[in-house]
Amino acid sequence: MSISEEDEMRSRSMSMSEEDEMRSMSMSMSEEDEMKSMSMSISEDEMKSMSMSISEDEMRSRSMSMSEEDEMMSMSISEEEEMTPKLSSKLPRVYVRVLQALVYGSGVKPAFVYGSRSNDRYTMRLQGPWRSIVDRCLTEASTVRSSALYPRVVDLGGTEAWSDVLLKMQCAKDADPDEDECHAVVTTACPEISPRFLFGMTIAGVRISFMEWLDDCASLYDLHKAKSPLLDVGMYMGVRDAVAKMWLTAGVLHCDLHPNNILIGRKTHAVYIIDYGMAMQIDGEMRDDLHEVLHRKGVRAEDAFDAICKDHALKVIVRRGYNVDDMDDWNDDGTFLRLLRSTYCKVKKKK
Repeated sequence: MSISEEDEMRSRSMSMSEEDEMRSMSMSMSEEDEMKSMSMSISEDEMKSMSMSISEDEMRSRSMSMSEEDEMMSMSISEEEEMTPKLSSKLPRVYVRVLQALVYGSGVKPAFVYGSRSNDRYTMRLQGPWRSIVDRCLTEASTVRSSALYPRVVDLGGTEAWSDVLLKMQCAKDADPDEDECHAVVTTACPEISPRFLFGMTIAGVRISFMEWLDDCASLYDLHKAKSPLLDVGMYMGVRDAVAKMWLTAGVLHCDLHPNNILIGRKTHAVYIIDYGMAMQIDGEMRDDLHEVLHRKGVRAEDAFDAICKDHALKVIVRRGYNVDDMDDWNDDGTFLRLLRSTYCKVKKKK
């Protein structure tokens, strides 16, 4: 082979190599474009599932594709260690995550108060700078817009001296839509008989309600168990009057009164009605009829309730989907007042 032929072969070889390289580059570019195209078609849900392996900081940087509520939930994933094991074991997983999201970076310490796995309703005492949590809830525009905030305008006036608040958590789909409204109506019309209701909203399927924390109180159940001397005729009259005030002044029937839903101030002996999960409002006509019967001489409050309100209350409870026959420990307001008189306060009959 001559020198010129050898040079020509080398030139062709180089051209082929360059062509192969160009093809290879072209394929790489095509694959890259294909990958980009594939990534554009990944759904938001898939992105969320993939994000579990992404660091918290990176998660925040990608929050443009997530709702603010989901972002707030993701912020707390790495903070699980801050929640006490005892509290985590008492709450369903989703409740723990919502609670972590609420208290994240606030310095607030949640303490378990009461809860039931049977209906997934739990209450926590939030100790510390709780207003930072409230401010976060109320200023997250997208969260407020999508979460059934009630009331729409929240009044925090007069709460500056509160050191703690009570947080109630329950499954949103099981929460009665009238609960927050009935509680708010009672605390507005007669604030002396109920802890003040602040507001309620829904986060990640969990209904949360903020209300006043009552210091130094005991439930009627605890007092009865301890055989407290407070449970006398005077206590009966105090509870009865508070219930009647709820009916007549606020126009609300509680429909789930039992010893754990009545709190008594240990020093003040003040009576507080709590937990309006089955409560309902009555119209002005029924309220007037109840008032007229209740003030007849010799008519007890429970008898007036039976005569005017009981049938209405039962119809509403059934319409809401409750099976009264399966609710062995359910008490309407009149039934509770009878038990209060005969069992808890043991009021002696006049001879």
